[in-house]
Amino acid sequence: SLLTGPRVALHLKIAEEIERRSGNRLIEVAEQLAHHYDLAARPDKAFTYLVLAADKSLDIYSLEQAEHYFLRALTVWENHKSCSHRSFVAHAVGRLLETTLLKNEFGQLGRRYEQYQSLLSELGASRDFVLASCYQANAMTQRLEFRAADVLMTKTLAVAEHIGDGQSRAYARGVLLFVRTVRGIDPLESAEEMKAKLLDDSRRFGDSYIRNWSFWFVAWDYMYRGLMKEARETALQLIETGKELNDPRAFGLANWLLAWISILADRYDDGVSYAEECLRVAITPLDVSNGEATKAIAGVFQGRAREGLAQLDALTVDMERLENRYNGTAGARGAALALSGRLAEGIRFLKRTIALFDDVEDRTNAAWTRIILAEVYLQILSGDERP
Repeated sequence: SLLTGPRVALHLKIAEEIERRSGNRLIEVAEQLAHHYDLAARPDKAFTYLVLAADKSLDIYSLEQAEHYFLRALTVWENHKSCSHRSFVAHAVGRLLETTLLKNEFGQLGRRYEQYQSLLSELGASRDFVLASCYQANAMTQRLEFRAADVLMTKTLAVAEHIGDGQSRAYARGVLLFVRTVRGIDPLESAEEMKAKLLDDSRRFGDSYIRNWSFWFVAWDYMYRGLMKEARETALQLIETGKELNDPRAFGLANWLLAWISILADRYDDGVSYAEECLRVAITPLDVSNGEATKAIAGVFQGRAREGLAQLDALTVDMERLENRYNGTAGARGAALALSGRLAEGIRFLKRTIALFDDVEDRTNAAWTRIILAEVYLQILSGDERP
C-alpha cells in the first residue's frame, strides 16, 4: 500500500541490513537479497545476487529454481546493460546453458545459445566462451549435427589451449572426443592419447560436471569400439569419483553407461537392472530420460516387444519435442516392430534408420542397427513359425 518512492526506499534499507548482518554468509541469503535489491531499483546488486542464487541452486541440481534465477538475472541485464561486467553476464549465460542441458531441453539450449552468441563472441578467448561452446556442441550432437559439432569443438579446443586454462581444455577435449567417437574418426592409439590428456586436466582443474563427464566420454569411446571390459572399468571409476566428490549425479551417469554396456553385450537382465538403478538415483531430467530409454530397449531384447514398443513410442514423442535425437532407441524400436509381428514395417524402419545414421556419420549406431536387421532376417529364415 506504500507509494513507489517510500516502498523502494524501504526495500533498499531491508537489503542493506540483511547484507550487513550476513557478513561472509551472503550465499545463504542470496535469494532474499536478490528480491529486495530488484524491488529497490538497484539492478547492479540485483543481478549479482540473482546469479549467486542461481549458481547455488544449480550446484544442488535444483534446476527449475536455477533456471528461474538465471532468466531473471539476464532480464535485469537486458534492461540495464551497465549493471554488470560482460564477463559476469557470460558466466550467467554459460550456467543457464548447463541448466538447460541437464533439463534435457536441447532445442531450447540451441535457441538460448543463439540469443547470446554475440555477447559470447565479443568476449573472445575466455573460459565462459569455451564452456558455452561446449554446451552448444552437446546440443548439436543431440540434434545429430555431428560434423558441425566437430568443426565447432576443434576451434573451441584451440581457444582453450591458447588461453592456457586447464578446465577449458577438459571441457573442450571431452566434447570433441565424444563427437569424434561417434564419427569413428580416430584409431585407438590417437584416442587413448586424447583420453589421457582429458582425464589429467579434469582431475587437476575440472569441476564436478566435467570430471563426471570425462569418465563418461572415455567409457563411451571404449563401448563404441566394442571394448566392453575397459568401458565397464571406466564406468566403475566414475562411481568412485562420485563418492570422492560427494556428487550424486555420477551414480546416474555410471548406471546409464552400465545399462548400455550390458545391452550391447547381450546381457539384457543386467541392462534392465542398471537402468532401474539409474532411475532410482537420477537427479536430472536428462538422466531420467536415459534411464527410461535404456530400460525400454533392454526390455525389447528380453522378449517384451509389445510393451517395449509402447514405451519407446511414448519416449520418442517427448524426445522429439526436446530435440533429443541421439538416444539409441531407433534400432530397438525397429526390432520391437518386427518382434511384435509388424515385420515389413520394422524392416523398413531399420533401413531408414541405417540410412540416417550413415548420413550423419554415426558409425557405430549404423553398424548396430545393421546387426539388428541381420538378426531379424536370420530369425525369419531359421524360425519354426510363419513370419
